[in-house]
Amino acid sequence: MNNGQMRTMTGRVLKGLALVFTLLCLTGCSLLKPSESMDLGYRSLGENDYRKALEYFNDAITDGEKLEESWRGKGIALMGLARYDEAVTAFENALKNRTDLEEKIYDDSMEQDIRAYLAGACFKSGDTDRAVKIYTELLEESGENAALYTLRGTVYAQTGDENSARSDFNKAINLDRSNYDRLYEIAMILEESGMKELGKTYLEGALAKGDGGMDSLVRGRFLCYLERYDEAAKVLETQSASDTATVLQLAQAYRNLDRQEDAVELLEKYQENVGDDPSLMCLLGLIEMEDEKYEEAVAAFERGLARAEAGTDERASLLFNRAVAYEYMSDFETAENYMAEYVGEYPGDTEAARELEFLRTR
Repeated sequence: MNNGQMRTMTGRVLKGLALVFTLLCLTGCSLLKPSESMDLGYRSLGENDYRKALEYFNDAITDGEKLEESWRGKGIALMGLARYDEAVTAFENALKNRTDLEEKIYDDSMEQDIRAYLAGACFKSGDTDRAVKIYTELLEESGENAALYTLRGTVYAQTGDENSARSDFNKAINLDRSNYDRLYEIAMILEESGMKELGKTYLEGALAKGDGGMDSLVRGRFLCYLERYDEAAKVLETQSASDTATVLQLAQAYRNLDRQEDAVELLEKYQENVGDDPSLMCLLGLIEMEDEKYEEAVAAFERGLARAEAGTDERASLLFNRAVAYEYMSDFETAENYMAEYVGEYPGDTEAARELEFLRTR
């Protein structure tokens, strides 16, 4: 990545999966009245401010407040900070510190939720065997569960076990055939795992079936994944382009058709109505970078950052790409400073950490 690799939001799908484990109990779902520290911790998690959340849950643990929940909250915050080894320990402590009152109120639901988080932390920390073991145990206990099959399939895919991944993804899809978001997520996971051809078979099958519940945005997204950009553009152009998701997907189709001017015009026109949407500004900046308009790209990234929420994929992509833009301009000092800011917020991104070390040598 030393030549300054750009990053889109879709390229961060697997990083985002680290937090998709609220299978049984949503964040902040305490049935007990939370203490002030816990309440502030949950609020911070809701705002993706994981550093503050970590401080509040640490305070709750120090005060001995609802230790099962407090350790769970700490684990989620550590996941958000990509400190996965520590998150594993936190979730293990959560399972060890259930009070009698929590036992009565939550029965098995909280424990299963924590174990699902623990499996995700194990996966992200590299202990894939343990992750699979925990997901398998949860499936044996809860029965058929599309979300759990997807999560276990993700581990299999990332470790190169295509047959097991295919089996789990097939089960997830068959349990919820009309869930096109999950189907697309599975295709993206497979692409990230070097199995894009398998992902294509899933989306091609859905398109061929022509389910009436598949709207133009879904069809356009699937066609873009299949690299059928002309067809995608035609489908998406039938929409009024009045929502951000459609505009972004159509701009991506134009971008892949080398219709950069059309993509910029579309994004700028839509921006006049909605303002500096972070996703919009990120894509606009990337297009400007491809045209070697680096100052314009930086301006777009800055406008997006002014509205991006802490901890979001949009903010991560904007921060990273702003640093890369300065690297392309050969302003290595500024690039280093901005990459350091990114790594400070996302310390688990080892690729970015290597890029930062490279910039320090320039």
